[in-house]
Amino acid sequence: MPSGGPSGSTSHTALRVLAGEEWKLRQEEFFEHYVGKADEVMLASTSFLPGAVTVLRTLRDAGVRVGVVTTKYRYRVEQALERDGLRELVEVIVGFDDVPTGEEVFAGYPARAVLGGVGEIVGG
Repeated sequence: MPSGGPSGSTSHTALRVLAGEEWKLRQEEFFEHYVGKADEVMLASTSFLPGAVTVLRTLRDAGVRVGVVTTKYRYRVEQALERDGLRELVEVIVGFDDVPTGEEVFAGYPARAVLGGVGEIVGG
């Protein structure tokens, strides 16, 4: 976990820092509520970085296969791409929900867990 506190940590790590170990007793309830609320607000507040669309189109036009690997839920990335008419520019999306969530994720390293699952998912 970053030494400065919960900012930039996984939600599991941040909750452990902020609420102590006892939060685990209600973790399923918390995450159901969190995901539901996030589903209501995240898409509307999601935007692509300046130049990202140009890069995606340039890569496609050059014949480069493009994928997105994220520690976010795959369906959220799909929704943003579809909303902006960009889904056809990305061949595969690997999200947090596509890989096993072992102890490594809860130890504060979701990116490593997601990247570790990419080969299996894309067949490499």
